[in-house]
Amino acid sequence: MANKDRVTAKFGKGYAAQLMAFNIKKQRIVDLCNVEFDEDLFDETKDYSSWNRALNGKEVWEGIVDALHDLWGDQVSHPRKYLPHDDPPDDGLQDWMKQIAPAPWWRDVLQLSASQSAFNAWFSGRPMGKAKVAEVKAAVDDWWARLMVAVERAEDASLASDMARSKGSGRSARSIDSYFYTKVVEQGMAVNRHAKLTP
Repeated sequence: MANKDRVTAKFGKGYAAQLMAFNIKKQRIVDLCNVEFDEDLFDETKDYSSWNRALNGKEVWEGIVDALHDLWGDQVSHPRKYLPHDDPPDDGLQDWMKQIAPAPWWRDVLQLSASQSAFNAWFSGRPMGKAKVAEVKAAVDDWWARLMVAVERAEDASLASDMARSKGSGRSARSIDSYFYTKVVEQGMAVNRHAKLTP
């Protein structure tokens, strides 16, 4: 089918905001969505600009929008799949943190006392005072513990929804869907009330 004949669609801005809040970077969203296309024998990965246009609310090929909706749905129902498998370690904490977000995001979310330059240096592998490092570890541990509680609730809600749907009640994951996004992302996953949205 020629490109001009392809059906187009728009990805809702609310969904895009939720994906960005959880994934932090557009590139991570693109990489996750492109896995599906990369594994398809009849298709190929899509370029960054196409995904970027979709996330910015522009009209794109509907296959791009479908993939974004699929990712959103899976992250609502199974957020644990998209997070580090292990708890924050004592050694190599920076590498663990880098799986989630860059240094400026972490410092802002955790509301650390270290300056941005000192934290950036530590994040890059240079030393920082023991008290400051201990503060980072404690803040990350607290953030992770809160996140795991919210993840467990999100996955329990998804399981309950699946069970209700299988019994014919008509409820779907979308009816309580956004337990994870509304309760976790928007209402309290920050370490304190001044912090930015967290995944």
